Amino acid sequence: MTLQIELISRLPEKKSQHPPLLFIHGAYHSAQCWDEHFLPWFAARGWEAHAVSVRGHGNSDGKKNINQWCFNDYLDDVKHAVGLLDRPPILLGHSMGGRLALKYSENRLDVPAVVLLAASPVSIPKEVGRKLLRMHPITWTLGFLFHNMMWVRRAFESFCIPPNLPSELKQRYIADLCNESYTAVMDVFSGKFDPDYQAINTAVLAIAGEDDWSIPKSDHRHVAKALNGTPMICPGVHDLMLDPSWESTTNTILSWLQQQNFTQDKQIEVNLETESPLVQ
Repeated sequence: MTLQIELISRLPEKKSQHPPLLFIHGAYHSAQCWDEHFLPWFAARGWEAHAVSVRGHGNSDGKKNINQWCFNDYLDDVKHAVGLLDRPPILLGHSMGGRLALKYSENRLDVPAVVLLAASPVSIPKEVGRKLLRMHPITWTLGFLFHNMMWVRRAFESFCIPPNLPSELKQRYIADLCNESYTAVMDVFSGKFDPDYQAINTAVLAIAGEDDWSIPKSDHRHVAKALNGTPMICPGVHDLMLDPSWESTTNTILSWLQQQNFTQDKQIEVNLETESPLVQ
């Protein structure tokens, strides 16, 4: 079966000498979440910026019977998107997309770098699960009981979508959310798709949201340490790319990429006053 997989691309005015950027969304999202701010922002600064919608999300095929798709199906879509680009891209993954970026990078020498944004933990922290159950007892319970992630989506909205957005914008972001595959979500938390950190040999930046209560900061520190990566914290909730402080995150990513010598352009000034290192 051949599926059409959406790829949104924003290109700089001049052909870039940098590796392309490939953004990978997390659960319930699509490539559209990156096109709100990140794709045009990076393209304006000389970087090819692309975002993929895995099957069942955005304008990609596969919405019918979405529970048939597993984590490996999503990984195949990432591989497909990489194959559409003329050079191996830097992978930037949000939430479950961070797990996909790491799994793709295993035992590969052609991945220039990986950027994790509020990447999925290996399991739902108990205190987070209890909080979500208190906040949304009916939808949380019935959603997992009947394998219907549209019911569970209400609970995810509570920590994904920034609460301090104008009402109209907040409602639009919520309307943009997709359904999700119960199978893929259970794959993520089953342990069988945990990344092999020893098999990942590239530079890694792990960014946590300062106000993201869904993932403990200790999880970010653990991942960064296991990958010999750089942990950072930026203002915002789980959906850093939609938060009003989103530009602090893009500035942090750009500054880090420049430190990896992917660009010799010293003309771009980066304001990092609103970010700080992630410390113990």
